[in-house]
Amino acid sequence: MEGEPNKAGRVDVDLDQAAGQWKHLLGECSAQERVTVLEAIALCLQLYCKRIKGRDALIEQYHQQLLALEAQAPAALPTYLALAALKNTAKANEQLRPHLERLLKASPTPGDALAQVQLQARWFGSSNALLPFIETALKKESQNPLLLLAKATTYPFDSKPYNQYKDQGFDIARRLQDAPALQAFRQEEQFATQWQTAQLMPKNLNNFNPNNPVELDRMLEQMIRNMLGPQMSKQELAMMMPILKQQLMAEMMDSMDFGDDDDDFGGGGFPLPFSFGPPGGGRGGRGRSKASKSKKRRR
Repeated sequence: MEGEPNKAGRVDVDLDQAAGQWKHLLGECSAQERVTVLEAIALCLQLYCKRIKGRDALIEQYHQQLLALEAQAPAALPTYLALAALKNTAKANEQLRPHLERLLKASPTPGDALAQVQLQARWFGSSNALLPFIETALKKESQNPLLLLAKATTYPFDSKPYNQYKDQGFDIARRLQDAPALQAFRQEEQFATQWQTAQLMPKNLNNFNPNNPVELDRMLEQMIRNMLGPQMSKQELAMMMPILKQQLMAEMMDSMDFGDDDDDFGGGGFPLPFSFGPPGGGRGGRGRSKASKSKKRRR
């Protein structure tokens, strides 16, 4: 690869040269290691090397190599399906169907297996390719928390269905004390928090110096304006800005506290979207950070 990604997220790549180097790398790996490497290569090509001649054919080659590893590495087929789901075209969705059906037929818990494929795919892109399969599975397993979380992730973070299905699944997982499902919800919240934080961050951070108090203060103010601007008048926002900055800094520090209880899928990450809000109207509930709750318990 040549250079860093540009503003459109693309990089210049000599595919012939890269393919040769990747072939050498893959030749030195075990079957299980090849799954991880193939996943990384395919994602790199798919996410950062757009509109390069020959890219799609090369991606397909790596997808087929994953399928060829199915008998040697259990993770190969789910990884292939997660990557194939990112294509999200009618043709690609039809092509993945027989492979997905084979995975589900072989699994003792097909609902969980399907959910894990969707949750793996969502870390690398937005896709609803598996939604028809998830909806069919939910007709048989309506109380499966992982399936409900998987369905939630086929919708945008800030949509009503996302929160509805996520909350429904979490309530079931907590009631059942389903440890793997609760862990999946914690991971999802961290992922969602990172996305929400990115929406709040100022766009011009290339030259940001975190050691400069003036720049840090300016960034905090911009984040607060991005989040609360529509909810408060300019006069109210200006008047409350010093207090809000202090609260924001406190929340950022509290977010470093990782808890381990399973009664809440909060904790870790940057908790702004869940616990930071207008004075007297902050959003509480299960989304609050554990750090905030522990401070209340200590009072």
